Amino acid sequence: MNELAIVPQTSIEKRLDSLIDAFLCSQDVRENTKEVYRKQLKQFMGWIRERGIAEPTREDVLAYRESLKARGLSASSIKGYLVAVRVFFTWAESVKFYPNVSKGIKGGRQARG
Repeated sequence: MNELAIVPQTSIEKRLDSLIDAFLCSQDVRENTKEVYRKQLKQFMGWIRERGIAEPTREDVLAYRESLKARGLSASSIKGYLVAVRVFFTWAESVKFYPNVSKGIKGGRQARG
């Protein structure tokens, strides 16, 4: 069982915030990019928390992408959210925290019309 699944919600939020902070500290990008990543990752973390997902999978990331499409976000917004998720999981794998379940997932195009 994943240890996040048995901790009170506020503790999970603090742990996720700490994890996002560690990720952002390791990134060699501008401060405004870090803030965008923070916002986008908080959205993703909230999405997985709402669904009770303790260990996200590739299928979960794909479902998240579909949920962004269903909200009517533009293709460029969806791409931005997924870039943050992909960079986060790439980092998580590099520090041996979590496998990169987002590898190869694209932003997806929306039909023009």
